[in-house]
Amino acid sequence: MRINGHLLTKSVLKKLSHCLKRTEASVIANLVFTDKEFQKIKRKENKLFSNYPVEYLIGQCDFYKYKFYIQRGVFIPRPETENIVEFVLDWLKSKKIDSAKILDLCSGSGCVGITILLECLRQGIRASLTLVDKSKKAIATCLKNTKLHKINAAVIQSDLFKHVKGKFTVIVFNPPYLMPNEITGSLQYEPRRALVGSKDGITLYKSFFENLPSFVEDDFLTVMETSEALVPKLITLGQKLKLNLRLIKTESKVAFLAVSSV
Repeated sequence: MRINGHLLTKSVLKKLSHCLKRTEASVIANLVFTDKEFQKIKRKENKLFSNYPVEYLIGQCDFYKYKFYIQRGVFIPRPETENIVEFVLDWLKSKKIDSAKILDLCSGSGCVGITILLECLRQGIRASLTLVDKSKKAIATCLKNTKLHKINAAVIQSDLFKHVKGKFTVIVFNPPYLMPNEITGSLQYEPRRALVGSKDGITLYKSFFENLPSFVEDDFLTVMETSEALVPKLITLGQKLKLNLRLIKTESKVAFLAVSSV
């Protein structure tokens, strides 16, 4: 069997490499496959040559400089979300904080919180981590990723702050915020509950903002991700609740907001 070269996109190449247990270079060099390899390709044809996420097929995703376990039913982290890590690390450095309690709310795979923790430890900052998500699959994925990276973290199944206790130095928050008509392409294979927000787009953020003061230390930072289109509504909401909420960056129609003590 031979595969036409024009079908060999970067995603398809990575999928074929995993499926056939051959290096990507080997696949590129020889697009003719044995009968046994052909049978493997045929069984997974729909996933190999469609928008099916390569991360689900190989059970792994990249985030920041680390690799994480991922499974179907758990949101795949996006490159732009790495901004959250950078904002938190810059803030910790600027404040000369040497000990931090970190909460990753709506954690999904746990990649954001775990990355922040790993970078804190690498930089000599004493840090603890709590990962929180409503989804059982996300919680199971978080547990696998804590073992993968050999870290200790509290992993809690909770609807936002409902089962969370304590106060935190840093809270990162990446809730579902897309509109139904934005679920296209590979997003159709990802968990809808992790993508689509409320009808007004801000219900989860409102609950988060209202409960936030009870879960932060005196000197704190919260960084959250949202849609660029929701920023005006959220800024207005933050002003009503007298929060020091500000826009810190937009990228690819994704916006990052921060609330801090100063």
